[in-house]
Amino acid sequence: CPQTPNPLNPGAFITCTASYAVTQADINAGQVVNVASASALYGTTPVQSNVDSVTVPAVQTPALTLDKTTTTANFDAVGDTISYSYKVTNSGNVPLTPPYAVADDKTTVTCPQTPNPLNPGAFITCTATYTVTQADINAGSVVNVAQASALYGQTPVISNEDSVTVPAVQTPAITLDKTTTTVNYDAVGDIISYSYKVTNSGNVPLTPPYAVADDKTTVTCPQTPNPLNPGAFITCTASYIVTQNDLDTGQVVNVAQASAMYGQTPVQSNEDTVTVPALQGPALTLEKSTTTA
Repeated sequence: CPQTPNPLNPGAFITCTASYAVTQADINAGQVVNVASASALYGTTPVQSNVDSVTVPAVQTPALTLDKTTTTANFDAVGDTISYSYKVTNSGNVPLTPPYAVADDKTTVTCPQTPNPLNPGAFITCTATYTVTQADINAGSVVNVAQASALYGQTPVISNEDSVTVPAVQTPAITLDKTTTTVNYDAVGDIISYSYKVTNSGNVPLTPPYAVADDKTTVTCPQTPNPLNPGAFITCTASYIVTQNDLDTGQVVNVAQASAMYGQTPVQSNEDTVTVPALQGPALTLEKSTTTA
C-alpha cells in the first residue's frame, strides 16, 4: 500500500497491490479464494474496513499421455515373444486415480495401481508380451495400438493412441531330399525310380508352380497344397531307363534342384544327387564248330 496522500480525505482512495503464486493444492481445489480487510488510523484509533473476497477459478485439465515402446527389433519364428513397455504420464494439471489401465488390440497389459493419486508430471510403467503367430510372419510385421486410461474423480481420462510396429524377418526357403529304392542295375532297359521330398524349410508360405529340375529325367510334382506352409512338404517322382552307356560308365549319377514361388520371386532349393551303381558283368561265350565231317 502507498502511504500517501496523508491524510486520506473523505471520498479519496489509494490502490494497494499484491500477487499470489498458485500451488498444486489450489489447482486441485478448483479455485483461489482470498479475503482481505483494510486498515488506517483516525488519530491513534485503528479504523478497519469491511471484509472483501475475490475468487479466481482454476482451469482444471486432466490428461494422460501414452508412450509405447519395445526392445524387440524383429522376429522370425512362430512363438517368438515381443516385449512392450507403456509409459503412462499424467500430462494434465490435476491428480488422477486408479484404476490405471492400458487397452492394447494385440495383448493384455499389466499396470501398477500405485501411486494413488498419480500427480501431474508423474508416470507409471505398464508391461505386456505378445507371442508371434504364423499369420504375423506372413503379414511381415506386428502392428498394435494401445490407449491408456485413469480417473479424475468419477470421470474417465483417456490418453492418446500409440502404436508400435515390429517387422518380421521373412526367409523363404525350400529343401530337396532326393532318394531311390533302386539299389543297382545290370541291364539296358532297367528302370531306376526316384523320389524327391520337397520341404518348405523357410518361415513363410510358398506357392506353385512346384517343380524339380533333374539332369537325367523329367520329374512330376503335385501342385497342392497351395500354399505350402512352413514345415510342410510334397513328394515328386520320376523314373529313368538305363542305357548301354550307363552300364559302360558303371553308375548313374543325376543332380536335381527344386523350385517354388514366394509371391513373384522364385525360390530355389539346394542341389541333391543320387548315385546308383551298375553291376558290370564282363563275360565271353565260345561256340566251337567245324565243317569237316
